[in-house]
Amino acid sequence: MEHVFSTTRAARFYQLGEWTEKTKGVWIVFHGYGQLAQYFIRKFQLLADNGDVVIAPEGPHRFYTTGQSGRVGASWMTKEWREQDITDNLNTLRSLYEVIQPNIRSGIKTNIIGFSQGAATSVRWIADGQVEVDHYFIWAGHLPPDLNYSLAAGVFNRIKTTLVMGYEDPYFPAGDHSAWTALLHPAGIDFGVHTYKGGHDIYPETLRELLKLT
Repeated sequence: MEHVFSTTRAARFYQLGEWTEKTKGVWIVFHGYGQLAQYFIRKFQLLADNGDVVIAPEGPHRFYTTGQSGRVGASWMTKEWREQDITDNLNTLRSLYEVIQPNIRSGIKTNIIGFSQGAATSVRWIADGQVEVDHYFIWAGHLPPDLNYSLAAGVFNRIKTTLVMGYEDPYFPAGDHSAWTALLHPAGIDFGVHTYKGGHDIYPETLRELLKLT
């Protein structure tokens, strides 16, 4: 017989850049499956060099990516006890936002990137309506099909949403955004598409292009 109980656990995030009077924007970036935030965030150094702050939360489930030792990765959830993981992730991200929100003064733009597996978790967080977002980038990630996008339309129609796809990404045939269209357009949510030459990864050249969109 399964029993459920509540407990308190710690969560961590990593940061690039410092909050100053010159800070122009904050980027909250969600890693993909099998990545750790401390390494994933390094891909966004040029954003910090641009005068922005980068925040990278980490999925709560860590594991050895091969065998029983060596490289460690993290995941946002699996199919096991999925609904509870969704709830726990939302609660953790609400707490994260309470930590960083005092630094987000008027005029600072908030951008969110959900990469690969991190897309589903970040979409749910935005739909929760507790975070103020200017631009959301879905980078090579799937949208959760079980989310009620009609209910979330009021939130997403206040922000700009862009799907970022690589021509050489083996998981997402370039230019085929029919899955996103099928979920978002019936709910009245529009999105832009930005393509790049490359695979399932974060590229500095693409980040420079996204900067121009914010």
